[in-house]
Amino acid sequence: MIYEGPDQQQFSYIASILAQALASGARCAYLNSPDLVFTFRAYLGHAGIDVDAEIRKGTLILSSERAHLANGRFNASLMLDSLAVMCTQAEADGFQKLFVTGDMTWEFGARQNFTELLAYERGLERLFTQFPILHGICQYHKDTLPTSALRDALCTHQTVYLNQTLFRLNPYFDAAADTAKSSPIPTDIKDLLDRFRQHH
Repeated sequence: MIYEGPDQQQFSYIASILAQALASGARCAYLNSPDLVFTFRAYLGHAGIDVDAEIRKGTLILSSERAHLANGRFNASLMLDSLAVMCTQAEADGFQKLFVTGDMTWEFGARQNFTELLAYERGLERLFTQFPILHGICQYHKDTLPTSALRDALCTHQTVYLNQTLFRLNPYFDAAADTAKSSPIPTDIKDLLDRFRQHH
């Protein structure tokens, strides 16, 4: 998901997705800063979720932990390992689906090191294959992330959400690319987003 404007702009949509996932029997995890996790709880309530009850049951995880940061820098291996542990635990607890969503600005930490973004997203694709239980949405805030990060995101995701609109096929997805630099992705992200909207 690539979104613009205030962080809360996409909260209602994400909350509705989590509500559907919980209703289907999935375990759901939402990752963001402490302030935004606190705010997001209200949106979950508006979506009909009893947040405290779901947390007690172990079906809902709201977290601001960033154990995947090494000396303040994003570490792809640590993040992938933590997701693998979540998948294994969800399977052991009897869940058939684990839905995880997090804001990439928060996940990458204050030092904003995006050199491992491609490695992480490629590893995530392999994780989806290894654990069919895993589903999720990576949230990219256009206003707070560099153009290079958005280009890498488009290079590595088969499906793209623009705010609350789903594009099932991403024409810029390249499963084999090691870098987005040589891809045909427009360098002007505004132009790119406009093209997506026109396509829709």
